[in-house]
Amino acid sequence: MTVNGTNISFQPLSATSVRVQGNTEDIIPSYFKDELLSLEFPTGKKISIGETIKIKKIPYKINIIDSIIIDDELFYDLKVASPTKSSLFILPMLGGNRTLLFYDSLLVNTFIETNEDEDCIALLYRKSTKKVFKEFCELLLETKSFKRTYEPTKYHVIFIFNIPYKQKFNYKIFKKGQYSKFKDEYKLKILDFHRWDIDGPMGQILFKSSERKKQLEERLDAILPEGSELYSIMNKKEETFNENYYF
Repeated sequence: MTVNGTNISFQPLSATSVRVQGNTEDIIPSYFKDELLSLEFPTGKKISIGETIKIKKIPYKINIIDSIIIDDELFYDLKVASPTKSSLFILPMLGGNRTLLFYDSLLVNTFIETNEDEDCIALLYRKSTKKVFKEFCELLLETKSFKRTYEPTKYHVIFIFNIPYKQKFNYKIFKKGQYSKFKDEYKLKILDFHRWDIDGPMGQILFKSSERKKQLEERLDAILPEGSELYSIMNKKEETFNENYYF
């Protein structure tokens, strides 16, 4: 999609993100307390937080606007949402990998609750007419831990699963924010699922790296108590599926 009369265009990046590119220096951003709230284009068109836009006939509700510089070029990313902590720590419980679960293309987010389901794993997807996605959906219905599915909009589908029996301990640990207490086998599963290096940021969180602890103390200008986790505990509201936020 291109803004009429300009060299500014919109490029979908994923199920949750659209990138504004081109002559972005002509865009006027509006901020409030360092939060980017809207973009005004040379044509007078304005995109604001909370607005729903359509790109190639696909709706995106914009809840986050980020500015990003790549190779000295300014871009703006319009986002439905950031990945939940459930997407990072809980999704691997279902098995498979990012490619199999369409993590980088059609998965919108992962949750541990819905309005009707407690202690679950809920996957929100942007629907696709491609045969491979239809086959994938049929596969999910046959999964042992599958609970139910429904379509919150004509563009989306959500699949809800019970917690796999072997993962109930790790699930409870996640809700307490005690990531370093995951079973070692599951820690490695998380790293493998997301293709993360054990020496990278997430590996340092899961295995409590002294290097990361030092970095956090410098950033916070405080001494962390011994035994402290090195990543913030999940926010239950953010990890609960809310239709009003996403659509």
